[in-house]
Amino acid sequence: MAKYLIIAVSLLMLVACSSADKTEPFNPEREFTKANEEFEDKHREDARQRFENIIRMDTQYLYAPLAQLRIADSYVADDDPELAIEEFRRFLDTYPRHKYAAYAQYNIGLVYFKLIKGPERGYGAALNALDAFTQLNELYPRNPYRQDAELKIEYSERIIAEHELMVGSFYFFRKAYNGAIDRLEGLIEAFPKYGDDPEVLWRLAVSHKGLGNDETSSEYLQRLEQLHPDSKYLKKARKYISKLKDD
Repeated sequence: MAKYLIIAVSLLMLVACSSADKTEPFNPEREFTKANEEFEDKHREDARQRFENIIRMDTQYLYAPLAQLRIADSYVADDDPELAIEEFRRFLDTYPRHKYAAYAQYNIGLVYFKLIKGPERGYGAALNALDAFTQLNELYPRNPYRQDAELKIEYSERIIAEHELMVGSFYFFRKAYNGAIDRLEGLIEAFPKYGDDPEVLWRLAVSHKGLGNDETSSEYLQRLEQLHPDSKYLKKARKYISKLKDD
């Protein structure tokens, strides 16, 4: 009787071990759902680990691209712009023709855009945002973010232009006219519409006069007179040029 009992117990142990050895097959859809739940519950580090596992295990690449995007989204949610941009770029490097490629490119621009803090401290972020949104519309002309991207491009350009004008003015008031001309004429070259701006025109007219470039100074002054005959900047230009002549 004892002999049969031992055999029965042994069989039960074999069955138990056999069941334990059988691991549940990887299901990327189920894992993605769990990871999203963790994301929404703000357990983002746990979610990221699960998303990373999906990227490694999903050999069909049905959920791996989405997992990569959600990792990037998680860093946006955690207010970590550097890692967010890095992960969005990783998605674009890995899946450049994916249907969500425009989403990744748009979000790179959006992360940079949110870092803009005005012309004094937002110049670098504005340059990066402008580049990202411009690429978005060039690479994905039918992207659903085009209208918003255009508005953000316009704002980024204005921040960059205001920064260049600010630096040009800094040189101008210190009579470092070469520096002022480099900045202000560079501004016009990058953004031609500023070639009609009265503040830009009067600073350039005076700066060239200060360096003895009388012909170029007269050209800027004439343009200022034609476009803005009642502008305060025309009066300033004449006053400054008159002072330079007296000196």
